[in-house]
Amino acid sequence: MKLGLTGFFLYALTLVSVAQTTLTSTGSGDWSSPSSWDKKRIPGDKDIIVIQAGHSVELNNDISLKNITLRVIGILSLNNGRTLNLNSGSIINVISGGRIKSQKPSDESAIYLAGAAKFRGTKVFNSNWGAGVIYGLAYATSTTGNIDQSGTGFIIGNLPAVWQDFNLFRTMDNQVQMVWVTSHETGTRIFQIERSRNAQTWSVIGEIESPGSPGSQNIYNFVDSDPGSGIVYYRVREIDPDGMYKFSSVRSLRMEESITDNSVFPNPARSVVQVKHIKVPDGQSKLFLYNVNGQTIKALNLSQGSTLETLDISGLQNGMYLIQIRHSDGSIQHNSLVKY
Repeated sequence: MKLGLTGFFLYALTLVSVAQTTLTSTGSGDWSSPSSWDKKRIPGDKDIIVIQAGHSVELNNDISLKNITLRVIGILSLNNGRTLNLNSGSIINVISGGRIKSQKPSDESAIYLAGAAKFRGTKVFNSNWGAGVIYGLAYATSTTGNIDQSGTGFIIGNLPAVWQDFNLFRTMDNQVQMVWVTSHETGTRIFQIERSRNAQTWSVIGEIESPGSPGSQNIYNFVDSDPGSGIVYYRVREIDPDGMYKFSSVRSLRMEESITDNSVFPNPARSVVQVKHIKVPDGQSKLFLYNVNGQTIKALNLSQGSTLETLDISGLQNGMYLIQIRHSDGSIQHNSLVKY
C-alpha cells in the first residue's frame, strides 16, 4: 500500500489507537481563550485536557464536549452559573492538590456527565471544604451517581486508571504479546486478561496486580503462549480497589497467518529492536521513526540487500512510536513500537 505521510498516520492511528491529543494549560485564564492552552486552540471532543498545578482556568461560558479526559491539577473555576456538559464517554480526575470550585457558594454553576449532575455550586461535598468545592483526589464518570438523586457525583479519595492504549503484537515464535498503557492510578488494582474465539464467550487466561502510580504513565504487558489458530480476541478487565470494574477495548489477531517480512521484535522493547523488512533493492531506502505527534525522531539509510535493521531506542522516552520504511519504488512499510 502506497501512503503519503498524512495517509500513513491516518492508517497507523486506525491500527494502534494512538492516545488522544493532550491540551495543557499555559497559565491562568479563560477556558474559551486559545491562549490559555499550549496547542493555541480551545479544547475539543476526544481531547485530554490538563489544568496544570498553579494555574486557574475559568469557565465563563456553557461548554459541551464528548469523550474527553479532564485532569485538574490546578484549579477549575466555574463562574456565573455556567455549566460543563460531558457525555458518558468522558471522565474527570482531580489530582492531589487540584480543585474544582464555583465562583461563590450560592452560584448555580454545574457539571453534568451523561445528563447526571456531578457538581453544583451550592452542593457541600465535604463539610471542611464548604459549598461548591472539590479537592483531589476525586473523580467522576457516568457511573458515579447523580447529586440531584442522592448520589455522590464525585468519588472522593481515589482515582480510576485512565486507559490510553491497548494493543496486540504477534511474536516471532507465534505467541501473542499484549501491551496496555494507563495513567493516574491510585490504589492497588487487578488487571485480568481475557481471551475469546467469538468475541462473546470469554475466559480469563492471566492476571496482573499493580499498585499503580498516580502521577505517571504505566505500561503493562502479558504474553499468551498458546493462542491457538484462527481469529483470537482479547480484552483486559480492570478491577478498581472498590470492586468496580471496566473493560478495555477488544483487539484481535488472525493466528494462522505466518510471520510477515514486516515486523518489529521485541515489541514492546526497552533498548534495542530488530526491524524486519522486504529486501532493499538499492541504496535509496530509508527508515523513519516518528512519535505520535508526527515528529521525526530518527532517519536512517538502509543498506542495499538488507532485510533486517537494528534500531537503538534506549534514549527515547517511554510511549508509542511509529516506524515507516520508504523504498525507491514508492512502496511503504509501517509498524508500531512501544518503548518502556
